[in-house]
Amino acid sequence: MSGFAENHSTGQWSGRSTLGEILTWEESQAMLPLVTRIVRDVIDWTKALDEAEGKLGELPPAVQQLDWAERSKGYYWKDRLSECGRELRGAFLELEALRITLLDQEVGVVGFPTLVNNRRAFFIWQMGEPTITQWCYTCDPTRRQIPKAWIRDGKEEDQETRAA
Repeated sequence: MSGFAENHSTGQWSGRSTLGEILTWEESQAMLPLVTRIVRDVIDWTKALDEAEGKLGELPPAVQQLDWAERSKGYYWKDRLSECGRELRGAFLELEALRITLLDQEVGVVGFPTLVNNRRAFFIWQMGEPTITQWCYTCDPTRRQIPKAWIRDGKEEDQETRAA
């Protein structure tokens, strides 16, 4: 079959499609609320990590020679750096568990694994977008619009249910 690897799901994310590591558009779309929260965490923790690194970089290397107020700041920023690193690793592990690839950490672009013309591909979503509208092959970053034929909307499912 050419085109999108179809999987007629109910639109609810079940955790795995019948194709294994491949997600349908509906499964990917259903994951957006959770993925949005995780990607927001990645962006926020990355900014906090950068801030902590910057503040630590402003302190002299011989922290022990500073007065207590300055030393205290150094300890705070070291602890903050560790916290940010832990939280960031946790967010990356969550994305990995969902089989999601973070394509651009700075702006929050993610790829949901799928199959197009028997080739590995991603449905592409960017933080702030209400829905997934683009896709690309994993080895080719050129983004393409998702054809409407790949998306089963609720109306089509309702008609099928009534006909049965």
